[in-house]
Amino acid sequence: MFTPFLLWNAFLIILAQSSRWDGITMRPGECRPEGKIFKITSPDDVASLFADCTKIIGGIQIEAGYSGPLILPNITRIKGTIEVSHRRTNGITSIEAPELEELGDLIILNVDSMTRVSMPKLSSAYEVFWDHSANTTISVDLRSLRDAISVSFHGELSSVNLDSLVSANRLTIDGPGRDQKEGAGVSLDLSLPEFKWASSVSILGRISRISMPKLSSIVKQLSFGCASRFVDCPSKPEISLDLPQLTYVGEELSARGPLTGLSIPLLQDTQLLKIGSSAGLNVSLPLVQADQIRFDGCIDDINLPSLEKVRHISMKASHDSNLNCDVFLQKWTNFQPSPSRVECAKRPGIPEPLPDTELTRTFPGIGSLLLMSILILVIIRACRSRGSSLDKDEVEYEGEGEGGDISAFLNYTGREDDNEDAPKYPPPPPYSARQE
Repeated sequence: MFTPFLLWNAFLIILAQSSRWDGITMRPGECRPEGKIFKITSPDDVASLFADCTKIIGGIQIEAGYSGPLILPNITRIKGTIEVSHRRTNGITSIEAPELEELGDLIILNVDSMTRVSMPKLSSAYEVFWDHSANTTISVDLRSLRDAISVSFHGELSSVNLDSLVSANRLTIDGPGRDQKEGAGVSLDLSLPEFKWASSVSILGRISRISMPKLSSIVKQLSFGCASRFVDCPSKPEISLDLPQLTYVGEELSARGPLTGLSIPLLQDTQLLKIGSSAGLNVSLPLVQADQIRFDGCIDDINLPSLEKVRHISMKASHDSNLNCDVFLQKWTNFQPSPSRVECAKRPGIPEPLPDTELTRTFPGIGSLLLMSILILVIIRACRSRGSSLDKDEVEYEGEGEGGDISAFLNYTGREDDNEDAPKYPPPPPYSARQE
């Protein structure tokens, strides 16, 4: 006999077994894949799988054969990862999710055809990572993103909109020209008007402007640079760095590039301070103490009026810097308490190339070197031939002279043999015979 309870359980079991997990909603607007991800091979898959979805419980993976933009028009939440990799596809051109508000991860790996990511309503994400190795410009619009564990962009960025970003554990922007010595090309204007806190921040590349008016605290490292190596930094475009609210950098503050202005009026303490300019900079900071301070490049003047303690201070000035190393060394050697290490050196300038005529006279051409080599070989060969001829003549002379033939010379031992029957050879000239 069936009770209402048993009938209800049977109904739920039949419903669960008949439901497909490849896009059919278990709740209104909710879609789940059979496994952990939806594998998308064409825009038609997007239309068929997500037509009635607003929430995706799982990830999205773009597969080989996909071409054109990935558009998710109605999706507001994705509890998983959107992954686009060159290992699977190189035909997708952009990702557009105009209504997306929450996302697990966005991972884009070296897809040359990708040019744009637009998620204007996205407010929360765990990780956003885009590595673009192609020499083509890309743009990012995440204007509503407030918090993320990690935000990283690597490529020829023409624009990045992170206007609402408040905090991130790690923020990395490797922008245009980060691996080039030339100063020409696309420059990035970077504005983070609400950004206040991070564990580490690294901004690298050809940056025309950086604005972070509310940044107050960096747990570990804050780094600005124009190239992977400071010596490769061009002198353009010039940039001025202003961090009016920054009060704390736990481990390292590094600002090196075509700096012409630097203002950090509230920072008093950090372990390592690195300041370098390839354009010409006067440094004036209210720093009270630091473990190490390193200056590099075209630094014309250094003013640290509030400094009370530093263990190591150094300067590597460019050849055109107005800074005098003798004055620098005297000042910081006499500083109290005395630093354990004070260094100053100037890099040599790049010598001017000689005119073409001078180069021609100083360095012989390949043809001349070849001719000289052949001539030297001929002379050596002739000398060896003449030496061999002289040796032969001397041997012939000694053999033909008074005292016998050459065999007597070659077999002479200079003593009598005990055997009286043994043949006795006359001595070679010019010696006389031994007297018994």
